[in-house]
Amino acid sequence: MSIYVHEAAVTMFDPMPKQAYQAKGFKLKNTVRLRNNVVGNIVKFPKLGSGLAQQKAIQDDVVPLNLVWSQATVTLQDWHAAEYSDIFSQREINFDEMRELAEALGMAVGRRADQQIISALSGSGTTNTIAAGGTGFTYVKFLTMNKFFTTNNIMAGSIKRHVAIDATAEEDLLAEEEFIESFFTKKMVLDNGSSLDGLDMFGYTWHVFGTMAEGGIPVAGGTHSAYAWAENAIGLGIGMDFSTEINYIPVKTSFLVTSKYKANAGAIDAVGIVQIDYV
Repeated sequence: MSIYVHEAAVTMFDPMPKQAYQAKGFKLKNTVRLRNNVVGNIVKFPKLGSGLAQQKAIQDDVVPLNLVWSQATVTLQDWHAAEYSDIFSQREINFDEMRELAEALGMAVGRRADQQIISALSGSGTTNTIAAGGTGFTYVKFLTMNKFFTTNNIMAGSIKRHVAIDATAEEDLLAEEEFIESFFTKKMVLDNGSSLDGLDMFGYTWHVFGTMAEGGIPVAGGTHSAYAWAENAIGLGIGMDFSTEINYIPVKTSFLVTSKYKANAGAIDAVGIVQIDYV
């Protein structure tokens, strides 16, 4: 057997993880302000304050508004998921273990990438909060959520807006006629397999998360916290984009499959984030 046979394995392996992570994980990567190819471990997202137009007499000089610049700092994190595939064990099974590992490792890193954004939302310190009030995620809470965006001039036509919820919130909303009756939605939810996930409804793109070992949608004392955000309210810095490699380790008589990702997310402007609590 050629000592270079592992190079053929790399070529065979290469396209598999990409397909896997598109299906599982990385759901929120394109819902935020993105900075790729970060050099170092820190990325700063600039933010410019607002100003108020002034009047002046014809002979007077203009007075600068002195708009305030600030920065949101995000420190990148290193994440990996790895597993060995023993060459002897490969002969004892009738499936491609490396393909299965590629999918599993890709999903693990993908979920972690989503969790970084969820954690940035939950740690934003936003004051746009809707109390649980002993109720689930109701249509009334959705209207209050939408009011926060309108009040803060974050309109649907100016910037994309997103909502991340869990299965409990989805169950609540699917019981609201405004979300399922064709008079309001043209059967969008029913045509999507009775799920809000991935739908563009009422000016928001909806993202539904199940249980995640990484944390998922926060739950504390029976109270769940969903989040809605404007796309430029959260920043994601990527120093090393997702990739998977396979290397033969002679002392292990195994192939080592490793998925890697260096990134992190943080809040740029908490005004563009809304927290919705429900039970």
